[in-house]
Amino acid sequence: EHDYDLIAVSLNLQGFDGLRVCSQLRALERTRHTPILMLAEADDRRKVLQGLELGANDYISRPIDRNELIARVRTQVRRRRYSEALRNDMQASIEMALVDPLTGLNNRRYLDMRLPTLLEEAARRGRPLALMALDIDRFKSVNDGYGHESGDEVLRTFAQRVKNAVREGDLLCRLGGEEFVVLMPETDIDVAARIAERVRGAIEAELFAIEKGARSIPVTVSIGLAQAQGETEPEGLFRRADRALYRSKND
Repeated sequence: EHDYDLIAVSLNLQGFDGLRVCSQLRALERTRHTPILMLAEADDRRKVLQGLELGANDYISRPIDRNELIARVRTQVRRRRYSEALRNDMQASIEMALVDPLTGLNNRRYLDMRLPTLLEEAARRGRPLALMALDIDRFKSVNDGYGHESGDEVLRTFAQRVKNAVREGDLLCRLGGEEFVVLMPETDIDVAARIAERVRGAIEAELFAIEKGARSIPVTVSIGLAQAQGETEPEGLFRRADRALYRSKND
């Protein structure tokens, strides 16, 4: 419930095992990275070593000098904040690398990482996996006729409508431009077709607002489906879905 900068634990608590407290603090998600400073008696070397093994960061021996305590606390708090900044920067870098900034969906790089694993798992377990390829119809005319800002509005709305129409366990990615892919684990082609029809209807059902709501335009989507056939490489699955998508556009 609280975010602590540091937790000081006495190894000589009455009625409590200080080492067990340290262990529990390290086991809990909300205190896993919080610095632990142990307060120990001068002859508690064995307990101190055990505490350090359990994940405590530092210790100070009694009698406690005020200035030393302040210095050790400040050092641990600085280290924690530095580590948090590194973790946040790393998380932001990962998200930037794997998430499409316009739509908030996973991008092609993320798809390339996940699809081989999902194919291998489906082949090993003998379970179906379907891929839905989507392409917004005549999207170039939106950019040419209303400008790229309106095109971005259409892409964002399109992504949200598809996300709402597919299931929670389906993986929606933007490949680039107006091309999107939905991976559907544990799904055969018949079920995938029903989901694709739901997506198609959701896109066509309502006009798309552009120019910050000042105008609305109709948008439709073409969809191609393919089911994995025991392969562990994605090229064949993509190729079949692309062929189905081209047939959909031509028809």
